[in-house]
Amino acid sequence: MELLLLVFFCLLTGSEVTFGAENEPEVIPAKEGSDVILPCSLSSRQSISREKFVWRKDGRQVFQFNAGDHSNHINTGQDQQFKGRVSHFANKLRSGDASITIRDTKVADTGNYTCEFPNLQPSQTFYVNLLVFAEARLSVTIINQTKDGIQLFCEVRGAFPKPELHWQDGKGHKLPVEVILESDRGGIYEITLQTIVTKADYYRCVATQNEIHYQAYAETYVHFPGLTAGQIAGIVIAVIVVVGVVLIVYKQWVFMKGQLLADIHTNSVLPSPAARNKRLNPRDDETTGLLTEKTGLVSVDKVQVHQINQSVNQSVRTALWMCAGVVLLLPDKTEIFRVRSVSSRKVLISNVKVTLNLQPSSITMELLLLVFFCLLTGSEVTFGAENVIIVDEGRYAILPFSLNEKDDITNKKFEWKKDGRQVFLYDDGDHSNIVNTGQDQQFKGRVSHFSNKLKSGNASIIIRNTMVADSGDYTCELTNLNLSQTFHFQLRVLEKKVIKVDEGRDVTLPCSLSSRQDITPEMFKWKKDGRQVFLYDAGDHSDNFNTGQGQQFRGRVEHFPDKLKSGDASITIRNTNVADTGEYTCEFPYLQPEQMFHMKFVFDTSPQPCVRRLKQTKDGIQLQCEVRGASPKPELHWEDGAGNVLLAEKPQEIERGGIYNVILQTIVTKTDIYCCVATQEAINQTTHDDINVYIPGLTAGQIALIVIIVVGVVGLVFAVYIRRYRIISFFMRVEAKPSVRIVEQRDKSALLQCEVRGAFPKPKLHWEDREGHKLPAEEPQESERGGHYDIILITTVTKTDIYRCVATQKEINHQAHADIHVHISDSLYRSCGYMTEQQDL
Repeated sequence: MELLLLVFFCLLTGSEVTFGAENEPEVIPAKEGSDVILPCSLSSRQSISREKFVWRKDGRQVFQFNAGDHSNHINTGQDQQFKGRVSHFANKLRSGDASITIRDTKVADTGNYTCEFPNLQPSQTFYVNLLVFAEARLSVTIINQTKDGIQLFCEVRGAFPKPELHWQDGKGHKLPVEVILESDRGGIYEITLQTIVTKADYYRCVATQNEIHYQAYAETYVHFPGLTAGQIAGIVIAVIVVVGVVLIVYKQWVFMKGQLLADIHTNSVLPSPAARNKRLNPRDDETTGLLTEKTGLVSVDKVQVHQINQSVNQSVRTALWMCAGVVLLLPDKTEIFRVRSVSSRKVLISNVKVTLNLQPSSITMELLLLVFFCLLTGSEVTFGAENVIIVDEGRYAILPFSLNEKDDITNKKFEWKKDGRQVFLYDDGDHSNIVNTGQDQQFKGRVSHFSNKLKSGNASIIIRNTMVADSGDYTCELTNLNLSQTFHFQLRVLEKKVIKVDEGRDVTLPCSLSSRQDITPEMFKWKKDGRQVFLYDAGDHSDNFNTGQGQQFRGRVEHFPDKLKSGDASITIRNTNVADTGEYTCEFPYLQPEQMFHMKFVFDTSPQPCVRRLKQTKDGIQLQCEVRGASPKPELHWEDGAGNVLLAEKPQEIERGGIYNVILQTIVTKTDIYCCVATQEAINQTTHDDINVYIPGLTAGQIALIVIIVVGVVGLVFAVYIRRYRIISFFMRVEAKPSVRIVEQRDKSALLQCEVRGAFPKPKLHWEDREGHKLPAEEPQESERGGHYDIILITTVTKTDIYRCVATQKEINHQAHADIHVHISDSLYRSCGYMTEQQDL
């Protein structure tokens, strides 16, 4: 029985070891860059001053204490990741507390930690889960305008855990988006999200990190020059005007006897209609291209106009040369061609050829039409602005380009260049990152495209780790499309003048030879204020022998051995403090010539201003710029889009321990991009933030539209006046069809009647004999019904002949006639009938 009880208790004891559920490890959250305490205490509170405890993460030693000796005094096998950043609480060992502090936490520190007491009986192990998070920091950018709308980018850099992003409009409705970039580097996420919007509104990008219960957003205002009811009415009027002018021109061209073809170089005219399709050969010394009636591409060096009639005054000739989109040959028979440049050696000629029957003296009308066409042409050029992309040095830059048609370019070829040097080449699946395409050395390994976007016509590229040398003009050329296309971008990489970091974090001071020569067998020295920070000499360095390194930097500075072969002498200073700030030098004393690099390291007490729209007052829109936690004190001012400094209220300033919070407000009254600039002259630092403000009113484009409408209306009035209401008569016209008959026989004479019914515009009638001599006639009998005219004209003839009644409507270039044969012989009279014909003038 005793043996049975013993076995029973053994089973119970064993069951505690096997099945005793382990408590879930405690999760300790910490913001990246902060210090965190990982707790570990014995419940017995016994002294552990003479014991051993070891902290580990994924099998790697974080910290070890053994009866007084620990990782900060002796080599215990501590992992390189934690050197110089972990400490224990010596004064708490007597109460069984083995907690540690990890300073300047990094996302890479995230994971499961164990605290082990291997020599205790029984041994004990505690578990802690550390979550180091990096809050998502957002920036939103208006990229460019496409045919589908305004393209917006939302960028998140250095976030952990991975944030969820979405775009929403001013009402909170989520928008369709496209992920342009998503990268994970050591647990740090960088994400770029794109959306396209089609109306004016406030748009917000929201980032959510559920694991740490954090949400952030950034917003921007997008202004579309939307059309008001008045502007729509103006456009309708403009369309009517243009249609009216075109109809006038077209009708005159149709009814013109003989077609003209003008050689733009010699101003020669072929009056014969048979010459319409004949190509002229200009003189060899003037061969720069030929414009014909047919649409097509012709190779030219430039378009020239020669032999302009001297009756055209100087103002017209000057306007002609300034209006690049229209060639107008004045003044007698005016030929107008619409010409649009496609490339440096090609001109696209539209299939519009019009002839205006203007009098040489009507210079005012000619100038008016020229200005009208110039305005129309100029309005097409307004939106061809070059894209400018601005990034800070060391960050990535996306050069965005997508075909409007969104055609698949997977099997096409496109090439990015900068100053004639190849940046990136893609050709039917092959590209600069997998084959030798002649890519410039400066860009190797730093440029890539978006392979999953090719099917939608996206030829964008991303340049990583940007340098100031990357600044300049870039072109993207698509060469094997139906029509080669070249697009231009400007990239500006802003130089890092000062290296900034938060206190307690690690900082890398860069120092690299431009020649990229191997410095493994060389010597380089880092100094601050004459004191040695780090010395490297052909393999020996401050970490493995005494080089005279300053006590302040011992155990906290390291170099990059794997980068020495490429000329990189950069160093990292861990766990920075206020004493580390100042001027540093990196010297290569034995190079020929000797080289020295200078840089300044300061703590990041230059936060970027935060601007926002407060409210609308009777005076305008009130804007606020706020800077918090700055040192030294910043000076703030507001600027408009042209860089003009704006009037502002007196700044509100608060100072606590040398740290400043400053608020500056201003009121603006017009649509523009406004920028708040914060300047700290003591550390040569300038930061800024801007905001897009839309205030309803007329934009430059809307004003231009109004000008075009006014000019068009005036032009139509002139045209109507000169053409005698031809546009009205075109829509309402009823061509005159005269009919003739003999109404009465007299001795040796006959009474003839010509009648026209329901004609518009009002025709003029006359009688003439076979030789075209006009005959006297009675006063015409006229009646008008609903704008249509009935006219009767009677004449008396006294001899045998063929007589003709002619009806003329000049307003519509129409003329018709009817003939009748009359025989008179003494008392004998005979009519031989009549024939009616009509023709256009």
